[in-house]
Amino acid sequence: MVLRTSHKLGIVAAFIVGLIVASIIAFIPQITPLRYAEGYLEMTEGIPATPSPATVTITKTTTQYVTEVVTEASIISVGRLAPPVKTVKTTYGSWPFEAIGTEYVVVLKGELPVVLPPIHYNPEEIANFDELVDELGLSGEHIRYLLSKGFFAAPSTLDNPVDLFEFNDFRGLPTYVTIDSMLYTYLLVLDHILSSVEEEYLAYWLKEVLEEIYYNLLEYGLSHGFTEPVSRALIYVSVPLYFLEYPKGLPDYDKLPLSVRKVIEDEVELINRHKGFVESPFLGKVIDYSMFKVRGHYTRSELLANYFKAITWFGEVGLNEGDVESIALIVLALKSSARTFKLWVKLNSVVTFVTGLPKDLTPQDIVKLMPEEASLANYDMFKDGVITKISRLLKGKKFSMLPRRETLDFKIFKELTHEEVHGRYLPKGLDILAVLGYDRALDYLSEDLNTYPEYGGKLNQLREVISNMSLSDWYGCIHTAILYVDEGIVREVDDALILNVIGVDKDAWEDRALTTALGSWSISRHHIIPYVKQIPEYSLTMTIATPTLIPPATPPKPSPIREKPHPGFVDPLPSAWSRLAILVNITLNGLKNLKIVSYGDLNRLSSLLELIIAFRDIAVKEVKGEVNTSDLSILNELVPKLDEILAGIEGVVLRPKDPDVFTSPYTGEILFAETGFLDVAVILYRSNDGKIFGAVGPILTYYEFKGTERLTDEEWLTKLLSRSPPGLPIWVSSYRCVKPLTAFTSLFLG
Repeated sequence: MVLRTSHKLGIVAAFIVGLIVASIIAFIPQITPLRYAEGYLEMTEGIPATPSPATVTITKTTTQYVTEVVTEASIISVGRLAPPVKTVKTTYGSWPFEAIGTEYVVVLKGELPVVLPPIHYNPEEIANFDELVDELGLSGEHIRYLLSKGFFAAPSTLDNPVDLFEFNDFRGLPTYVTIDSMLYTYLLVLDHILSSVEEEYLAYWLKEVLEEIYYNLLEYGLSHGFTEPVSRALIYVSVPLYFLEYPKGLPDYDKLPLSVRKVIEDEVELINRHKGFVESPFLGKVIDYSMFKVRGHYTRSELLANYFKAITWFGEVGLNEGDVESIALIVLALKSSARTFKLWVKLNSVVTFVTGLPKDLTPQDIVKLMPEEASLANYDMFKDGVITKISRLLKGKKFSMLPRRETLDFKIFKELTHEEVHGRYLPKGLDILAVLGYDRALDYLSEDLNTYPEYGGKLNQLREVISNMSLSDWYGCIHTAILYVDEGIVREVDDALILNVIGVDKDAWEDRALTTALGSWSISRHHIIPYVKQIPEYSLTMTIATPTLIPPATPPKPSPIREKPHPGFVDPLPSAWSRLAILVNITLNGLKNLKIVSYGDLNRLSSLLELIIAFRDIAVKEVKGEVNTSDLSILNELVPKLDEILAGIEGVVLRPKDPDVFTSPYTGEILFAETGFLDVAVILYRSNDGKIFGAVGPILTYYEFKGTERLTDEEWLTKLLSRSPPGLPIWVSSYRCVKPLTAFTSLFLG
């Protein structure tokens, strides 16, 4: 099988395309002259009038794949280049193709590779070394990492980037604005908005839609008889409606046949027990009822919990070719009210905007097969023709009121596990980054490459598919757009120009990018647990445990001690910042169009967008070597601006997240991809006057392990704070110290 991205037109497609175009145009960085990405040369547009030391061929590409030779140009200036590599990749102003439309590969007619200097710093050359030692309480391990790598991270129990930025302001330490911190802030705001929208709109819309279908089917059954198709249609909508009507119970419940009530009650009991793989009384086959365990942000209220169960029902229970007449009856019952059908369309549009178009059939697909005048009242007139059309459309598919989405990451996982890669029953988060083209991920997948003969070939196939994805594919939904930001991060950390700008150890820098990308992907998956697929089929049995909650500490607000010697440093990843700006802008305008978000929450996104644009502009200047202290004035306003953006977001939103992202249909094992507390990172950078400073900022953490019991966020927090927490990925050892910083030891509960 080959991974494909769906191109079906959805209800939100029209305005999403417009948002993509407008957003990308708005955030195209304007940089001249041309500057390459893996060395230190500058170029002008076109062919220069005066020949220069080395001639190059500029080749047009899509990502790393060469398609045609465009023209010839010459190198204007060359610096820090030496033998023996002959190829240097270049982009227009260090921007990938989506920002300016074209990417270039420069083939040197000579041997002029980039040579990165070895990393070694002396305490005497770091202008604020003493302050770092005093205020952070650097140990010998921390100092060794800092001087030999130019960068390190240490554990903490911080869950809010504002707390660390405020600490810097009070202690006179330069602030390190990481891409992690703004991605994390965006995901916190998104989580808050999604849970609010679900609680204030989606749950009530779904309830109203199901009530309309339920009453119409009940009336039809009472007048025409409760045939098997009518009974199955009623059961299908009654089980989720039961939870949305809780605690009142289903209306006119006593009018339902006893056989129908028995199936509804049995299903409700199994859902509430959520004890694993059991035969469904409705479907007559085994399904994984542990999927109904309420988790993610849905534990925050009873309404969200019941909405979770209702949505999960539609995700787990689909109707197939044996239920064609039941499908027709359900859609006719929904179609009877134009208002109710529009509510379903709007509900599905919100889910599509966040998670993408469904692969399975929905009422919108079925209603197109019906004559406009078709209804339950005249069903017999159109029955045969409608059923025939639905049967043809259902071949190899299922019908659901709200199907689970096959997200890009799920498709990658499915393609890289058994049966596509025989014997590989669980994927790894690194699979995603390897498919996105990040070769550093392959360094940690060598065992898989050696163990599973089909794995490498599948990776290459998927890489080619990903390389051909268009901007409309990447920005087709919020979740995929987040992956595109992650792809931008891992693409850009390999940029030797950026490595020269910051002067850090290459391995440590690249490994930190693994954690950032996987951490943000994990949080994104956490927000959309009931809407996305994670298991191709079902088997085995699981049990659930419930530990108690241990709350994390919050940092004290220290008194001001000293002035900052320099404002700080922004992650020099202009392409990633640009992609993040586009993502936030699309989110902002998409939610405006859907008209379901408060002005206050829209203002959060608008304010965050302003910050990200400012940081993108600083990153551009850092890469060009043109940043001045005045450009960094926004760092002095960072704490109050973030306080305003995050104001009113409840503390539980900031806690570590625990999504289960894939379940093996063969072993029943679950892949967990979690975030923990924020790490405190210290990085060395050179200011515009040539001085070297150390800046402090937050970076994400990432945990990955397998198990057989699904966890709530509260249970994951207990596990994380226990005496035997799960281990971190092996790659963090290149940049992460074991010991926390003394300044945060009182906050560290491990």
